[in-house]
This record gives sequence, structure tokens and C-alpha cells, in this order.
Amino acid sequence: MLPPRRFPRQAASRNYSANTDVGKQTQYTVTGLEEGKIFYFAVTAYDNTRTIESGFSNEVSTIVQVTHKVYTVLPCRVADTRQTGTGNVPFSGQIEPGETVHFHVTSNLIAGQGGATDCGVPIGATGAFLNLTAVNPTGTGYLTLYPYGETQPTASTLNFQAGRIATASGVLAPLCDPAGGSGCAYDLTLTNGPGASVHLLIDVSGYLAVPEVAP
Repeated sequence: MLPPRRFPRQAASRNYSANTDVGKQTQYTVTGLEEGKIFYFAVTAYDNTRTIESGFSNEVSTIVQVTHKVYTVLPCRVADTRQTGTGNVPFSGQIEPGETVHFHVTSNLIAGQGGATDCGVPIGATGAFLNLTAVNPTGTGYLTLYPYGETQPTASTLNFQAGRIATASGVLAPLCDPAGGSGCAYDLTLTNGPGASVHLLIDVSGYLAVPEVAP
């Protein structure tokens, strides 16, 4: 038998409440377990007559990994470089060729970036769905968006040409991970390529986060 029982945040007591008879199978997958909870397992065996059953095996435990959930927010402006940044926002006008700037996406940290004061993306979100708009570019170039504290990737996020508005919609941007050791002073970093100066608008429409797990 394979009898599991859930014991959140404490050791199992051998008082298992659920049993599964797997017959002669030597492997079995247990499904339907709640995410973020600890489950304990032990195995017994019985003879062909089903009258003699062994004691419990050594016990094992596992935590069912939590998956991320998608949350939507009303479209909201996170940043607009046409507006002069205030506070610790390091932009003031167009992003120059080769320039790197940093942005917040979460909570009221976005205040002073030329957009809203809080778009409803909580601190702890792991990713954000963004629309990027390049405005008034002085020539041909590209922008690369990536998590703050990480190495700039080689692929561009948005390409633009002189005199044209360019957009990248529904970009899923991973946000700074505190486990990376950077301290997450910001959520995102954006680097302008060597081509031309450009203004940038950033709007958010949703985010990824791990749902809170009940104790």
C-alpha cells in the first residue's frame, strides 16, 4: 500500500489518513496534491492472500512545488522618459546611444518615472507583461530590457527607426531576483544600443507571482 497524509509544517505521526493500493506495481505517481504543502509517504507490502501485511517502510516526504500565477492589471504607465525623472530615477530626457537606465515596476516605487504612482504590481512579483513604445528616435537603433543586476543579453527587445513609433507588445520581462545577490535596487535595466537617442514609454498589463501559501 502507499498511504499518504498531509502534515503542513510538522513531522508525520504515522497516522496516515489516505491509502492507495497499487497492486504489483513497483512505481506509482500520486496526483492531485496541493501545491506548497508537505506530504509524507510510507509503503507496506502484503502477500498473495492479502491477509498478511508488513509494517511501514521508512518514511519519505516531499513538498509540491508552487507554480507561478498570472495576474492582470488595468493597463498602466510605468515610465515615460519624456517626463523628467525625479528622486532616484536616473533619466532626464531621451535615452542616449549606449546609455543604460534602470526602472521600477512594482508598488509605489514607480512614482517619479513619468507615469502612474502605483500600477498594482506587488513587490515580490517575478515577471511583468509590458508594452514598450519607442518615441521620437533620432535614427536607427535598438533597446534591450533585462532584469536589474543581470548581464545584458545579446538579443534586442525593441528595434526602432528614425521618425517612426516602434512598439513591442506583451513582452514578458523577468524582474530582478533577490536571490541573485544584486540587492534589487530596481526591477529592470534597459540599455540603448549605439545607434540613436530615443524616448521610451513602458506600460504594464499584468504580472507573474507565486500565490501565497497558507500555513
